[in-house]
Amino acid sequence: MHSIDSHARHRILVMDGAMGTSLQALDLTENTWRGTRLATHTTAIKGCYDVLSLTAPRTIAQIHAEFLDAGADIITTNSFCSDPGLLSRYGLGELAAEISGASARVARETVDRWTASHPGQHRWVAGSIGPSAETAAHAIEQSGYIRADALLRGGADMLLAETLYDIPTALPLLRGVRRAITDCGRDIPLMISVTLTDNGLLPSGHTPADAIEALLPSRPWSVGINCGTHAGSLTNGIAALQPFPTMTSCHPSAGTPDQCGHYSISPDELASIMRGMLIDGMLNIAGGCCGTTPAHIRAIAAEASQSPPRKIALHNRH
Repeated sequence: MHSIDSHARHRILVMDGAMGTSLQALDLTENTWRGTRLATHTTAIKGCYDVLSLTAPRTIAQIHAEFLDAGADIITTNSFCSDPGLLSRYGLGELAAEISGASARVARETVDRWTASHPGQHRWVAGSIGPSAETAAHAIEQSGYIRADALLRGGADMLLAETLYDIPTALPLLRGVRRAITDCGRDIPLMISVTLTDNGLLPSGHTPADAIEALLPSRPWSVGINCGTHAGSLTNGIAALQPFPTMTSCHPSAGTPDQCGHYSISPDELASIMRGMLIDGMLNIAGGCCGTTPAHIRAIAAEASQSPPRKIALHNRH
């Protein structure tokens, strides 16, 4: 792939927004969720977004394409919940690797089609890995390995372990992810991102800086913060990450949903909230999390195009 390092040195890269929000707007039926691949599955699976990479790949590809058209440089795979423990709630635990691989292939094919029609514009696929529902450290580590290995085999350019909420569960997950990177034998950037509550701490009570310090043995290419109930509360957390010798990312939620599932922060408001971090040169990657649509990403991309990237000394990932 074209070196993402060289691009990140010269401009802020834009990450896409929420796959789940776009899918919710489509009001898909249980039959759509099942498709032909799982037509006879005995457990209801509506709401298991990741499985749509298997059963409705064209729908997922269309959403990826909308984010690319909105200005996203990095497309995240539809695999955030492709953890064996989480999938087992739908009777799909054994399909964790297959779903992750399918999610990476859909994203890879969509990005490749887009770049073929936009010569000279480089775009990347980030394999999304959310927290595991497993409780034992060895099972968490194995979940990280299975998912990362499948995402890389499916064509991901980098891996994104996101919404990490405490150190004891994040460490084994990242050990598994790092082991998969080592086994693949390629120079794969690893992005890690923690999530904060309104008090500026992780749900476990750790500060962002303490959490990232503890997770540095995973040798991340970037560290950052995502999700959160209000984007404005993330600014202090991002400031605390400035001393780390890595890229820095932020992809916040568009507020909190109301009873109808509508999020409170508009595209212009979200871009305005992030403006301070962007113009102060605190970020290398900016995007959106829960509730963010292509319109949110378009607004963030416009803001990011006018701001300088954070200056760091790139470190050796291996």
